[in-house]
Amino acid sequence: MVGGFTLTSFPGPMPPVVLLENLSGATYVEGHEATPFVKAFDRIRATALSVEDSLARIATMEEGHRG
Repeated sequence: MVGGFTLTSFPGPMPPVVLLENLSGATYVEGHEATPFVKAFDRIRATALSVEDSLARIATMEEGHRG
C-alpha cells in the first residue's frame, strides 16, 4: 500500500471510514474494505516513538544543527 490516507473511527457500531485523495478526486472506503488501512495505521502507531522519545530525538537533532 502506497500513499497517504485519512482514517476516521467512530465509537459504537459505526465502521471506520478511509479517505483517499489524489489529483483526480477523492474516494471513501468503509466497512471491510477499510480493514487494510486500519491494520496499516495500527502498524504505524505501534512503531512510532513515544512523546518523550520523540522530544528527545528532536532535541538531539536540533543540537546537531546548531554546530
